[in-house]
Amino acid sequence: MNFIITKATPVDKEAIVNLSLHFQNDYLDRVVDRWIKEESGGLYLAWHEGDLVACCALSFLSATEGWLHGMRVHPDYRRQGIAYKLNSYLLEVARNEGLKVIRLLTAPDNYQALGVAEGLGFSVTGAKRQIIYRATLNRTACAAPENSITLKLCSESDLSDLKRFISSGPASEALNSLIFCPGFICRTLTDQYLLEAIRREEVYLFSGQGSGWGMMVVVKDKLEDHLVLGYLDAPVEDLPSLFLMINQWAEEGYQYYSFNLLQKQHEVLQSYLENTFGKYETEQFLVMGKSLN
Repeated sequence: MNFIITKATPVDKEAIVNLSLHFQNDYLDRVVDRWIKEESGGLYLAWHEGDLVACCALSFLSATEGWLHGMRVHPDYRRQGIAYKLNSYLLEVARNEGLKVIRLLTAPDNYQALGVAEGLGFSVTGAKRQIIYRATLNRTACAAPENSITLKLCSESDLSDLKRFISSGPASEALNSLIFCPGFICRTLTDQYLLEAIRREEVYLFSGQGSGWGMMVVVKDKLEDHLVLGYLDAPVEDLPSLFLMINQWAEEGYQYYSFNLLQKQHEVLQSYLENTFGKYETEQFLVMGKSLN
């Protein structure tokens, strides 16, 4: 099938929103304005005979790192190679702009998306993850923080210790130095990102009764009224005590909370999640990456 690819502009918004209506509980209508305004990358559209049949966004996370997301194909045009061709086009855009690595997120049982990604040269990065999102706090069920955990807000002088921990922590291999950020985006915990997160007071080291130190990064998204536990590496036996410290952030009044957990972490914390939050959604996902060198 022949189609043309364009970069989205404000005049395309109505067509994009109409496309999103074919997907249950879609979020495109909430992010389309932001994606259209992105100078580097942005939202790209596939058209067939004047009809919008697919879209996908490319976001630049740094000078070398990109993220593909928001892939949608109209139900009437699936299995015609559109997703493969649109993503191929975006990989060329990313390469021409100097990006060195590009990643995406998909569900482990989305075999069609996995097939497209693998066909484009993507491979799984790190371990399977469990994302708990749009969680709302059940304030009456919040237990007080336990004394078994000592929490330290990091300063720039801790950067060398943090770097060592990221490379050798209990879950470092499974996490693969990737942090989950608002917008369902995973990016590398580079030195620059760590410094910026430290200055935003989002990085913590802690010690407990387990076999050593732990580390977490809590992303505070004031714009979306959203707090995200984006990176958690700690001895498994310390996870329940640490999780109860959500009280400290609950007082700041965020509407929603999200947690990026490895499968083993989720198994340990599942009962605490159910007790602490009135409701939440959860799903598994894989991060896939491709080098553009």
